[in-house]
Amino acid sequence: ESQGEVQRAGLRPLSFKHARSDQPKKTALATLDWAKRSIGFQYKGENRQEDGLRDGTQDQLSQLYQFVFMSKLPPNYSLDVVNGKARHEYRYAQRDGGLIAVPAGQFAVREFSRIQSADDDKAVTVWVAPARKNFPVQVRVVEDGTTLEQRLVQLTIKP
Repeated sequence: ESQGEVQRAGLRPLSFKHARSDQPKKTALATLDWAKRSIGFQYKGENRQEDGLRDGTQDQLSQLYQFVFMSKLPPNYSLDVVNGKARHEYRYAQRDGGLIAVPAGQFAVREFSRIQSADDDKAVTVWVAPARKNFPVQVRVVEDGTTLEQRLVQLTIKP
């Protein structure tokens, strides 16, 4: 669950919660305090504070939709991402994703794949449609042997 604000420069998360129904004690919460430039983390009953919140920091959900606020897609993209337990730098490489068919139709896309570090097995791929204001039409996350995929079902863009 992600909560925040929509600003001219993009999404500005205020809180992020990651909960698992099978392990409620592993609920992770991050609270972003933009005035104090700090992030509060709560996980497994422990609370900690981290200073140095940087402009553009996103959470695991909001970062997938930040592409919509880019006037031009960069060849490479990096940003800080909070997940409820910690802050990480996510780096993405862009390539032509060709045409992709999802329930909402067929789209010409650019594919952004997360560049993984040696100690991180989480793969994230986002396919965005430049002709549809860089809206993500498909997202795939692979972690711990589990694949989560989100596909666009309907899109209405008002002029």
